[in-house]
Amino acid sequence: MLETTLNQQLADKLAQKEAQLDFAYDCLSKFTRVISHDINTPTATLKRLLEMLHEGHMEQLDEDGQEILNMSLVSVTRSHDLTTGLLEYSNNCRPSSARDTVDTALIVSDVVSSYEEQIKQRNITVNVAQMPNIISNADAITNLFSNLLDNALKFSPADDQHRTIKIRCERHDQHTEFQFEDQGIGIMPEHAETLFEPMARLVTRAEYPGAGLGLSLCTAIVHALEGWLWVTPSPSGGSIFHIHLPDLEVTV
Repeated sequence: MLETTLNQQLADKLAQKEAQLDFAYDCLSKFTRVISHDINTPTATLKRLLEMLHEGHMEQLDEDGQEILNMSLVSVTRSHDLTTGLLEYSNNCRPSSARDTVDTALIVSDVVSSYEEQIKQRNITVNVAQMPNIISNADAITNLFSNLLDNALKFSPADDQHRTIKIRCERHDQHTEFQFEDQGIGIMPEHAETLFEPMARLVTRAEYPGAGLGLSLCTAIVHALEGWLWVTPSPSGGSIFHIHLPDLEVTV
């Protein structure tokens, strides 16, 4: 009788905590949507107006005017990308209960195809090993793989050297581990955790542009899928991003 009562009390407390967590997620999501919309709408309009000015009237400006216009366009584009990224980050922080059989081979194929032009421009080969079907959320996996491939491409130096990105999967006893290995600039061990923080920037924006939200977005997605994400050095000098997704039904 006592054990039953204690179990019920624990269940009630857990339900209360889940309700509080749901409320916090809802508040965060609503707040982010409002802020992103109120900032992004005028920012997007300003960005387009500056682009029109740049396209049609650049030659009419003197050197100082051209420099000011270019700086303004860079700043407004950065602001637009940041607010868009924050909204996407907020949307992926909430765990999704939707689960189904996901063909990760098909998702990887579609993601790689969407980056085909960048892959060619950077003289990169993407090698994909045999990928499994898993029980997960297809939209989340697509978003995750897309951001990881985008990160691998972004931090692969644009030179004449041919590089390879490897995407593979390992099935362990209690989890599935996906790996994205690149031959990019690599990461120092002391920065391995900082790398996944929102807006973390370990290189200059001039060298590698972006809002600095890509990997933190990946972390949010993986956590929502009840897994975790980490990075290790690659023997080739780049990085290996590991995605651990626990307790999934897998058929290769």
